[in-house]
Amino acid sequence: MRPATLIALAIGLLLAGGAVAAPPASEEARLAANPMDSDLMDAFPEKARGQNIKAAVTMRCTIDATGKARRCETLKEDPYGLGFGEAGTGLMERKGRFKPRRIDGQAVDGGQVEVSVYIWPRPGRKASTPLYDEPVWASVASAEDMAAAWPAGHPGDEAVVVLRCTMRPAGELKACRAINGAEKAPVDAALALSDRFRVRLDREQASFHAGWDVILSLRLLNPAGPAAAERQVKAPDWTTYPDKQALQAVYPDKAAQAGIRSGRGIVDCLVAADGSLTDCRIVGERPDGLGFGEAAVRVAGQMKLDLWSADGRPTAGSRIRLPVDFNQPQSTAR
Repeated sequence: MRPATLIALAIGLLLAGGAVAAPPASEEARLAANPMDSDLMDAFPEKARGQNIKAAVTMRCTIDATGKARRCETLKEDPYGLGFGEAGTGLMERKGRFKPRRIDGQAVDGGQVEVSVYIWPRPGRKASTPLYDEPVWASVASAEDMAAAWPAGHPGDEAVVVLRCTMRPAGELKACRAINGAEKAPVDAALALSDRFRVRLDREQASFHAGWDVILSLRLLNPAGPAAAERQVKAPDWTTYPDKQALQAVYPDKAAQAGIRSGRGIVDCLVAADGSLTDCRIVGERPDGLGFGEAAVRVAGQMKLDLWSADGRPTAGSRIRLPVDFNQPQSTAR
């Protein structure tokens, strides 16, 4: 229903002597308690046994009126391809405790919560070679490299290979080996691509971390399959992003002058070769017409992506949909 229609309806009710009901007060669902540490360690997937990896899983869960997660979907798992996403969502559905969504004080089904958990192995013998977590990539295989590497005649539309490699002082990889039980043909293709990758290390990092291992997940797609044509970044890792002060600096004047303290702009951008965002187009804003879309474009111009996504694909040349939330404290009103 359009705003003008709502206004007319309200006026009609008042003239008729009726009362206009206030909108129902709502309280969104939220996480009440994470699973216990012992549960997180018990969820460590079989595929990753012996790797001494601490993994991060971000998921979206649907919460029922009793506070139970009825369905959780993985948004991001790092490292990818070792079963951590399935382990994390299954654990949250079994052990997560939530406050349900409430409308006028009444618990209802359908609340949505985004939550992240870390999963790590039980203490035991440490790996002989330490692991360098969350590498930032200086160079990676291109989308064309990945397409050309698909093994001829290999069945299916995709294959995931997880490599554990050792870093040289300049960040190049050596002694790579597959750790997720992938088939030989995709493993051979992934190993052939490993020389395209180099971790970004400054002098101090190189002196300390050279010789450490790094995890590299590669999601190989059959060029003839439907997923190969999709060029959308769904699991980004950000290397540069604005702080609160930068967000405040671009807060729309029109919104501030109208007393609006929060809003959202959504942009769709192309990832450039260096990970910066270009060709950003406004695809949504809330509230409308107050400048939050334009502000989101300005924020996107300050952000950079890692060249490799958390789900094992190159980011350059792909597009990403980026929601940017703006909040202005009462004390900083302009």
